[in-house]
Amino acid sequence: MKDPIAIVGAGIAGAYLAYRLARDGHAVLVVDDARPGRATGWNPGGINPLHGPGFPGAMEGFYRDAFRLHAEHHEYVQARSGTDFGWRVVDRLFLAKDEQEAVQLRSLADKYNELEGFSAQWMDPAEIGRWDARVGESWVGGLMTRGNVRVDAERYRQALLAVAGSMGAEIISGTLKAVATRDRAIESIDWGHGAVAIRHLCMATGSRSDDPIAGWSPGKIVPVTPAIGDLLLVRSSDAPPLADVSNGLTAIYQHDGDHFWIGGTVRADGPLGETSETIERALLAGAHSLMPGWKAPEVVARSSAARPATADGLPAVGQTPNYANGWIINGLGGKGILLSAWTAEIVARMIGAEAALNEFATVSPDRPADHG
Repeated sequence: MKDPIAIVGAGIAGAYLAYRLARDGHAVLVVDDARPGRATGWNPGGINPLHGPGFPGAMEGFYRDAFRLHAEHHEYVQARSGTDFGWRVVDRLFLAKDEQEAVQLRSLADKYNELEGFSAQWMDPAEIGRWDARVGESWVGGLMTRGNVRVDAERYRQALLAVAGSMGAEIISGTLKAVATRDRAIESIDWGHGAVAIRHLCMATGSRSDDPIAGWSPGKIVPVTPAIGDLLLVRSSDAPPLADVSNGLTAIYQHDGDHFWIGGTVRADGPLGETSETIERALLAGAHSLMPGWKAPEVVARSSAARPATADGLPAVGQTPNYANGWIINGLGGKGILLSAWTAEIVARMIGAEAALNEFATVSPDRPADHG
């Protein structure tokens, strides 16, 4: 049997890569330390291909490819894993506070209406009021969209790992300690139980990518830093909102039944885990600004997670400069759930070709730091 392809990190990106490679018949070894603050563990689970960094622009086609891959595989993953991760199409109302935002949203409508399975319609304040009178009256209008998907992100991650495991992937709980290399090739890894020979190594370690590992020196790559987002999980005290509702970062997202996520912060540092009462109040105030008529929900939990981000907002995916069989998936930011299927696809293709592919140079880990 051939030596395995090793993946370090079993967040959503590492989990999807394990699934993709195992399904292709590769021997796969996943090493994961399960540290708290994983982005997938506290995440609304949006699979949204029509907004985000690089859209419209460099990422537009990649986002659509990512959505297609999720759509093609989710039924198989759910059936084989036996895990219901709540795949469902959701409506979302993007609110505009002024004419500048209204113009931007109206231009987004064309993107929605061009993509099969998606649609969008502009609503003026009166139409919004008839749809749900609890929405604030200060908005100049909003774009009601349909076609985006929501999943339970953690259950989705676990389902992908379960399917990979059922296909022979070995999933180890541990922290990578050392990498042994020779002549630009990674030969083995060690997580404290002795060296294990491998064919390829993909680092999908998220915002902790700079943790020291003996022997690991990938070369000059795009810096990845944590973008910490705070979220509340709440239970609706009256009739639930009829759709996701958002303006900028401030948002109310559907979760499960009468449970919703409330989001709206991004910070560069500070603690992970349970957030403060001050942040809770700020998030609730943001939700109130969107829907002042929605009775204050009951807070079930409040926490935060670190999403790996690059300065230009684009992911870092591909071959390391110093190793012919070393690969990186990182910097997926707030699009991690969506991009996980796509990053798995392109890294699998690169491993098959044993080389980086020029069509993905935009997201190469060794692109200039000021790219974009």
